[in-house]
Amino acid sequence: MRPAMDKTAFTVCKITNALGIKSWRYTLFMNLTFSRSTFLFLCSLIISLPGVNGEDLESTLYSTNQLLRVEIRMDKEDWGKLARQGRNIQEALSDERLAGKFNKPYTYYPGKVTINGKTFKNVGIRKKGFIGSLDSQRPSLKIKLNYEDKHQSIGDVTHLTLNNCKQDKSLVNQYLTYTIFRMADAPAPRCTYAHVTVNGENLGIYANVESMKKPMVEHHFGSDDGVLYEGTVVDFFSGWEDSFERKFGSKKKGKAVISGIVDALNESDSKKLLKSIEHNLDLDAFIQFWATEGIVGLPDGFSGNANNYFFYIHHDSEKALFIPWGADYAFTNRSLFFNFRRCNSVRTSSRLPAKLYGIPSIREKYRKTLIQILDKAWNEEFLAQEIERVEKIFAPHVHQRQRNYLYSLNKTRRFIRERRENIMEEIAEGMPEFRLREKQPIIFKTVGHIKGNFSAVYLEKEPQNDDWIGIGAQNLKVDLFDKPLDFEKSGLYVARARGKGRTTLYMKFSKPNTVRDSLISFSLSSRYLENPPDDWFSITGKFKEIGGFFLGRKSASFLGEIKINKIEVNDENERIIRGEIDGRFQKMKNGI
Repeated sequence: MRPAMDKTAFTVCKITNALGIKSWRYTLFMNLTFSRSTFLFLCSLIISLPGVNGEDLESTLYSTNQLLRVEIRMDKEDWGKLARQGRNIQEALSDERLAGKFNKPYTYYPGKVTINGKTFKNVGIRKKGFIGSLDSQRPSLKIKLNYEDKHQSIGDVTHLTLNNCKQDKSLVNQYLTYTIFRMADAPAPRCTYAHVTVNGENLGIYANVESMKKPMVEHHFGSDDGVLYEGTVVDFFSGWEDSFERKFGSKKKGKAVISGIVDALNESDSKKLLKSIEHNLDLDAFIQFWATEGIVGLPDGFSGNANNYFFYIHHDSEKALFIPWGADYAFTNRSLFFNFRRCNSVRTSSRLPAKLYGIPSIREKYRKTLIQILDKAWNEEFLAQEIERVEKIFAPHVHQRQRNYLYSLNKTRRFIRERRENIMEEIAEGMPEFRLREKQPIIFKTVGHIKGNFSAVYLEKEPQNDDWIGIGAQNLKVDLFDKPLDFEKSGLYVARARGKGRTTLYMKFSKPNTVRDSLISFSLSSRYLENPPDDWFSITGKFKEIGGFFLGRKSASFLGEIKINKIEVNDENERIIRGEIDGRFQKMKNGI
């Protein structure tokens, strides 16, 4: 009869599983008992067993003890286009999301990739990233192996996700966060390190994160017959049901579960809330996920910002199970937008945790779960040695822009050393209580439009007082806040902006019977005036009353397109820019 495992042997098994090592590598320990003093030695032994560092790419793709070498080759012009693609916050958080319309700004470009010496031809490569991780020199990347050849894959893996670690300045946040989640029995993607080059240029260290596709779901849940959703600054409020982006699975089944969670959270009676929500949410699994987010200090996750998460509706239970994502900003006590935090042990910025935390029995269950995770998955000695181990793997290959990683890495080390004490001190007499509030996520609501032709004069410096009146010409139709913008005088000119390489297109209007004039300004690159594109291109801007505050009540941001038709010099030696503009004005709602 097999002897029972002691606590240390069990922890070794958890660690090897979290590191992605196949089960047979730790079953040797199932029949052993040993003292804690051998713990670290055994961990280092396990991850260096033969086969982990073998030649088979499928087995080494998410190996934690070696660096993945990713060499990308593609047309240089295509690479330039890919790198320059981006998104702005108005597009990403547009009110169109409420109708299930999602901004898709990135394009796949053809190329080939060599991974650890094995070449895959005719792959698709695109940029990825929301706002904070965007970079035109070292973009995060998605690689679609079956872009043209539908049978091309690494085992069952057809997509690679390579994060540039722009916000993961320590270079260990993503790796450690997902490892801790799995050690805490909370599903999370596998994550390792990759050294990436493009056309021979060194881009440095990237996080190789398991893509949220069917193979990942099947790996963690044993089936991919359910429904997978991604949540990006979206929460469980009435009217937001279509804002969760469905990746695969039944729309009808997914919508029913989401609506069920929303209806449950609309209940004011806590008993009715709990009874209702357990029909659509695996509550125990959610508390495990939520508490793990709290322990690793994840301000931009689900509980901290209603952001960076997936949930999978299991085919059998028809209940939602949450999965972390975007863990580059972790191991901090800070909130996302401010330097202060109300407490160390829990985050309640999204609606589901806020409503649950107001129920005493759930608070106590959360507290017990915190303690269990600290005992099971938060091993300071192991985490410190794991940091030292992976640093040796990635340090020789960092990009010059990553060379200051050590400062952030030491902050992560300090966080790990102090975390247990900080949490236990705070929850010694129960979970802290504080005022809970439900806030809907930020959204940019369309409040107006502008469309038409214009002629603007290029000026070396801005006109003073009313000297702008009569400059340029326009044939524009403008409406704002449900009313047409009537004006009797206008001025349109282009002037250099303070930012390097930028210019600003100004449109000023004088409205009848008003004290303040109106200003619409658009920022654009100076290169567009040197060599204007043949077609329309995206542009952002803002509207305000002159003398008013940009974020004031009578203000709005602009999102749209512009086309420069002609640049000429008139008889008065003035440079005239003639073009067309078409777009919408938006107003931020809800706030941070």
